[in-house]
Amino acid sequence: MRDTSYVSLTIKHNGCWSELTNFTYADSLINVEYSSFGILKANRITMIRGRSDEGKSKLRYALDRDSSIINYDLWNVLTTNRYSVFIISMLQDADKAVISRLNSKGVLLINATIKDGLEYYDVLLNIPPKTFVNSLQKSDSRIEIINFTERDLNEKNLFKAISRNVGEMLLTDNERKVITRARELGYLNSPRKMRLDDVAKELGKSKMYVSLSMRSIFRKLSNLV
Repeated sequence: MRDTSYVSLTIKHNGCWSELTNFTYADSLINVEYSSFGILKANRITMIRGRSDEGKSKLRYALDRDSSIINYDLWNVLTTNRYSVFIISMLQDADKAVISRLNSKGVLLINATIKDGLEYYDVLLNIPPKTFVNSLQKSDSRIEIINFTERDLNEKNLFKAISRNVGEMLLTDNERKVITRARELGYLNSPRKMRLDDVAKELGKSKMYVSLSMRSIFRKLSNLV
């Protein structure tokens, strides 16, 4: 796509329900619809680690304190011993939502997620990125841009944006730490920059622990293929 830029944004939306989701919460926007009455309907798939009843209570607390939300429903679609998955369907004052601000600027939204109290967006632009960011910041005083990154518009980055929450859903916290550190140290490079023993030492774990964690990670990812 000629003259198209790919931008990732991290936003703190002050006064929004997302600000209160700093409790091992992660979600992805499934779809959004706009009515002619200034109302936005959004559906999100949400994962909360820990006990189902406690997570649902915290989520309701966050949603109930956002005055822009007109109504919402929660469905618990899956519960495991590690996390619970909910579908949120909400009606909201469109003027108060960041996705409405993005839509008004004609951007193409690739991914929209909320995690630990912050909102993350991946968008494609046909205007200068800095012009877009400045305009977004000025459109709503509640929007605080924490991070703004221009990325190469390539297959790797686009696939990463689309599947951003796969790791959150599949991997445990410890598994994410192992794979992240292994990647940072070059263990996944070809040729490898570090041995498994070195990765284990960096993590303060045994070689067997790291080896079993890596096998578990690769097995979970291979099941997606």
